[in-house]
Amino acid sequence: MPYALLILLGLGLSLSALGQVSAPTISHTPIASTRFEPVSDEALAEHWQLGAEDIEKYRRYMALEGRYFYGHLDPIMVLGIIETDVGKRREYADKYLQGERRRVSEQVSFATLVAARSLLLYGSEPLFDFAALPQATASPSFQSARAERQTMAAAVAQTPFLPSSTAVVTLASGDTVALLVTPQCLAPCYALLDQILHTDGVEVEVHGRGFADTDALIAWLGFWKAEPPQRQTHSERIQLKRFDPLLFSGYERAQAPLALVRRAGRVVGAL
Repeated sequence: MPYALLILLGLGLSLSALGQVSAPTISHTPIASTRFEPVSDEALAEHWQLGAEDIEKYRRYMALEGRYFYGHLDPIMVLGIIETDVGKRREYADKYLQGERRRVSEQVSFATLVAARSLLLYGSEPLFDFAALPQATASPSFQSARAERQTMAAAVAQTPFLPSSTAVVTLASGDTVALLVTPQCLAPCYALLDQILHTDGVEVEVHGRGFADTDALIAWLGFWKAEPPQRQTHSERIQLKRFDPLLFSGYERAQAPLALVRRAGRVVGAL
């Protein structure tokens, strides 16, 4: 056999062996799905603050009909739904409401802490425009829909408008006023701000609509010409806020200044 052929055969064997050694292997990785393990009656009653009879009633109902409709609901809501006694149902409603308020309070408290830490660590950052993402800029339908929304917003009549159901209220100590302002609203907005602050015990949230960023809203407030003593004391009752479309829902056609009065956390009217 020629010497060159022996070399080629040897090289082929070496490459074959190398391929067998370095070939990737496929292994099976088991995936453990989240499972809800059974909970004892005692643990269930302790966590939801329910009695033994309540737990027995809940178990009995969930074993048949409830498992098909209410498996995602907590025991208090299920018991409240199926209860026929008015007084007992009211007790379930109160217990459920207390639990929801506690959970919302905890969530809001943590979200407020996150916002405070963000401001402390990173300062006032500009709002992020999701339309700048590649997925949005490359989507003709998104861009056309956004242009249509902007055109509709610009076409809104710039005349004072309040829903007919809005009541005119008198300020009282403890109220919170959400004051809507814009960069172009100067003298009228400052005058209404002064008027609101004349009532002791009233807090003011200044919501800036149309400002480029928080610094622009701060600069707007800097032109507020209040007397130095009053400015110092009144400033402690003012909070600058980003425009909240949910709070001002239904008042899209209202021209600044607009002052909504909140009492006990609920909007009761406008000034």
